[in-house]
This record gives sequence, structure tokens and C-alpha cells, in this order.
Amino acid sequence: MEHGAGFRFQGHSYAGSPDRPNVVLFLCQNEIVAAANREAHPYATVVVVGVPKMDPWYEMPLKPLDPMGASPLVVVAFHWDCHASPGTRSAIDHYEAALPGFASYAKRKGWRLAGHSHPRIAIRMRHICKEIGIPYISTLDEVFRDADLLIADATSAAYEFASLDRPVLNLNAPWYRDEPMQGIRFPWHMPGLTIEDPGDLNSAAFRAIGDPPDLAERRRDAIEMVYPLRGGSAARAAQAIQTFVRTC
Repeated sequence: MEHGAGFRFQGHSYAGSPDRPNVVLFLCQNEIVAAANREAHPYATVVVVGVPKMDPWYEMPLKPLDPMGASPLVVVAFHWDCHASPGTRSAIDHYEAALPGFASYAKRKGWRLAGHSHPRIAIRMRHICKEIGIPYISTLDEVFRDADLLIADATSAAYEFASLDRPVLNLNAPWYRDEPMQGIRFPWHMPGLTIEDPGDLNSAAFRAIGDPPDLAERRRDAIEMVYPLRGGSAARAAQAIQTFVRTC
């Protein structure tokens, strides 16, 4: 089963990587990932099944989108700083200095602000949250359940949240420009507004939380490409495995 939304990174075990010669069946999120795996492993079986971990969320009623209502919850989330490739890195070093000012801005706007992160950077993010006086949310389930806007860097959580038809603000860092692999997120299929400059954080969050039609359309177009099969993915994956075993 492929990882996350299906990002690609050169020379590592991600979608389309040539360094998985013994894999005989790839279960993929989308056709972008499937095509990369077919090219790299022409003798393997490749099936698009969607994302089983998201099945329960697609079976629930969508959270009412009222981000301009009373006390919307805004969550800022960061990936861990993995140096395997420029695109695997966190953007936290680029945005950390802007977070205290953003916390003050959010308070003035009447927003509830919280932090979240990949578990491998949780200690650092918990410390930042304590310093600026906001809660830290430990699990993605809580983010999916409660947040009205997710602000995130290069993490599949942004696509997962966007697939629930809620707005995302994407954070770029200067080193992302050096990512050599093109595919999901680098540089295509961004699910919403994207910024490069920490100085734009306040104004961009204000625009994103209003979910204007152009940003909503951008998000939905990206999700149709990245998560085209929403719901029933676990059953689809199980069927693909059974079919493969029967034909061996």
C-alpha cells in the first residue's frame, strides 16, 4: 500500500521508485501514483484502490463549513524534518518566527488556534505551542473532526483534510524549490492557496478561511486527481489482494 497522498522523491522508497524490486502488487491512491509504479516496475500488478484509512471519514456527514462563524478552529501542522530529499523536509524552520504574531492575529480575529505535527517533531511543536499559548492536538482524527482550516507544509494530511471538502493553506519553504521529483504537490495539484513568505501568513489565512469560490474549486480539482476514489477503499484493496492471489 503506497504511503500518504503519493508524493514522489528521488532515490527513495516512494511512488515510482526503482528500489523496490521484490514488490509484486502495488495498491495505489490514484492513477498518478499507479502510472509511476507501472513505469518503474512493468512486471508488477498495479491497482488503484484509494486510501483505506480515510474510509470512515467519507462515511460520516461532512462537517458544516462555517469558517466565518463563531470561533472557527485553525490548526497549524508541520511534517518532520526528514532530510532524505528537499521535499521531505519540514517548513517549520521557515515559519516558526512568524507563529507568535500569527497567534496574536488569530486571537484578534476570534479564531481558536491549535498546533499539530508529525509524531517525530511533536516535542518541538508542543514546546512552540506552549510558548505562544495555544493547545497542541495529538491526533489527526481530532484535526479532521474539529478543524475549520488546516495550515500545513508538505504533508499528506493537507490532502486528507482537503478531501473532506474543508479549506487548506499550503506552506512552502525555500528548499522545496530544490525538490527534483515532479508529481503530487511538486509542483502540481495543490489543494488550495499556497504561500512562500511567512509575512503573508496572516492575510493568506484570512483569505483561506473564507473559502472563496476560486480556492474551493482549486481544492476540489486537486482532490479529484489525488483522491478520486473516496470510500470503499479497504474493500477494494482486499479484493485486489484476493484477485492477485487467485491468479498467481
